[in-house]
Amino acid sequence: MDWKKLNVEIKIPTKIKRLLILVIGTVCLTNILVEIMDYFSVEIYRAIKFFVPIITAIPSFMIYKIEGKKIKDLFAGKIIYQLLCGIALGGILICLAAVIGGGLNVTVEAALFERHVWYRIYITVYYLLIVGFMEEFIYRIVMQDYLVGMLGKAKILAPCITAVAFSLCHYSAGGIDLLVHVFAWGMIWGYLRYFNKKVSYLALAVSHGVYDFGLLIIPLALSWF
Repeated sequence: MDWKKLNVEIKIPTKIKRLLILVIGTVCLTNILVEIMDYFSVEIYRAIKFFVPIITAIPSFMIYKIEGKKIKDLFAGKIIYQLLCGIALGGILICLAAVIGGGLNVTVEAALFERHVWYRIYITVYYLLIVGFMEEFIYRIVMQDYLVGMLGKAKILAPCITAVAFSLCHYSAGGIDLLVHVFAWGMIWGYLRYFNKKVSYLALAVSHGVYDFGLLIIPLALSWF
């Protein structure tokens, strides 16, 4: 038998390759970095935690640049309006979390926030300026928009698929309850962007940051009374 004649070359479309790099790269990077953090001292843990969202955004920045898009375009439009929309949306999501979850609880992070000035600065910057901006860029701007362009008539599924990836990237941070919670919020952010283009990147990022920070600070503030 002439095996040379049986040589089959499988070609994967460029868009599929990029999507695989984006999804697998992001999910793997996030979970690997979160797992690694457990083996370091508290100080190194916090340093790594601060940069995890930035590092995991690398595949997204690569795809975004390859697609010929510019970062400055993310902030086009009425900035004040988008900031206010983001704050309002973040507040609504906090209220939903309180109702669905039966209330908000004081966490270990909240205790550290209360005791140490340096931790207040650290956690405020981390939640309000790092996590929300990086995760919304990765999932709602790059991944979701990329899927919308690929799926054609099935593009309405893009926010759902993105929410699954968003949830899986939080696997190492908690159990099934966290995954379900993150998936639900990913669906909300995703379909808000899908159905209303006026919900810009800035509004999504701010709402994400306000939500994360609010879950920390509101229970703490209520405990003072």
